[in-house]
Amino acid sequence: MMTQTISMVQPQVHVLLCRYRELKDWTHDAMGATYWRLYWNTTPGAWIARGEQRLELTPERVVLVPPGPPLHTGNESPFEHLYVHFTLSPEIRTKDSRMYPIALRGGFQNRVKQLKRAVCKRTPSPVTDGFLVIHTIVAAMAQVPRDIWHPPARDPRIRAVQERMGRQRHARTSCEEFAKQAGLHPKSFSRLFRQETGLPPQRFHLQSRIDRAAAEISNPESSVDQVADIWGFSDRYHFTHALKRLWGTTPGALRKQLDGSDAF
Repeated sequence: MMTQTISMVQPQVHVLLCRYRELKDWTHDAMGATYWRLYWNTTPGAWIARGEQRLELTPERVVLVPPGPPLHTGNESPFEHLYVHFTLSPEIRTKDSRMYPIALRGGFQNRVKQLKRAVCKRTPSPVTDGFLVIHTIVAAMAQVPRDIWHPPARDPRIRAVQERMGRQRHARTSCEEFAKQAGLHPKSFSRLFRQETGLPPQRFHLQSRIDRAAAEISNPESSVDQVADIWGFSDRYHFTHALKRLWGTTPGALRKQLDGSDAF
């Protein structure tokens, strides 16, 4: 009897926001696109564009938007809009910034509609709804073309360091310490890490911390100073500088974008 094993990564999904709104005007000339978005409009009338790609948002499909260049949006009439903002672990990256329409059918269609009902209900169930939104994201991501992803690190030493970076909140670990964990000279480690991941080690570590700090920003009970401290930034100004450099926004602007009583 033949046994086969597939090689896989374990994606980490961090949900920043899930919301349903009725919108009359959705005109943006250069909307920041620093995290993943999942869009589903239950009524037609709106569109989204990036570069030469333009997609109509219709009830028949979900659109997945990866991080990338600014987005342009508009609408011809009022519409109803379900949207989810989320990040993936830094090692999971697309080769380009194309947007991906996903047809609504079968079980996926039922799950998306169930998510919409969950967002709209008066008495949310935080745990159940949290699982539902993550399941919806995963079901959509599983349907994008297989060849859009940067290949994951193949070297087990680099994968082990990536896992450590994903767990570690402070920034004091040097490249030399990461190299020691991998059993490599610092220069050899840096070269291999970049070859395997496409990013320098310290940039990967910073990006990982920024992604997780951004998820904390959506919590109104956490101040920007607290978030900066939790994720290893010396102060709010250091955190703001890093977020501005990597995401092109500030903690205050991000919190304003993610704020809303109709979100979970």
